[in-house]
Amino acid sequence: IAVMSAGEGEGKTTTALGVARAFVAAGQNVLLIDADVRSAALRQHLDVPSSRGFEAVLSGALGLADVPSLVQRDPLSALNVLINSGPSTLPAEAIFGTGILEKLLQSARSSFDVTVIDMPSFRWPADSSHILRHADAVVLVAGWGRAERRALEDMLVSIRASQGGRHIPVHPVLSMQPHTLKWSLSLTQLSYASR
Repeated sequence: IAVMSAGEGEGKTTTALGVARAFVAAGQNVLLIDADVRSAALRQHLDVPSSRGFEAVLSGALGLADVPSLVQRDPLSALNVLINSGPSTLPAEAIFGTGILEKLLQSARSSFDVTVIDMPSFRWPADSSHILRHADAVVLVAGWGRAERRALEDMLVSIRASQGGRHIPVHPVLSMQPHTLKWSLSLTQLSYASR
């Protein structure tokens, strides 16, 4: 399950962590992969060491045999987490275009019931296109008052283009909705407006 958003700060990483923990609570063996090598935000949500991580395997600095030693436990659940050590400036092709991601995900499919991928925001479309090829489902996170309609439309086009003849279900999530709305809404005409 790939979790993506149009921009930064829309709740994508929080949603990915929540989805992964929910599967764990339902009794599934889950791996959460921090593929957001541009911001490495997952480290801020978990209290786990991050000396070397996911991007080191993808770039070839570490081999696939090193992956089990990099997988850590979420302190709050039985979730397995593969985090990255920090923001990367390498081009998408050098990180995601080497074929290592595909091998890693094949291995994860045989070892875990569910794999959740915290993707880079769509501000990095080349990263997204490499990862989406391997997704079986997408959670599309839109931040209330942040996500722009055009960016969401572009993301949907990219998701459909990456399917390669497969049908990938897309599950939209509206994050950071205010507890109280400043205008009244008719229950029959609920809608979402962005800036």
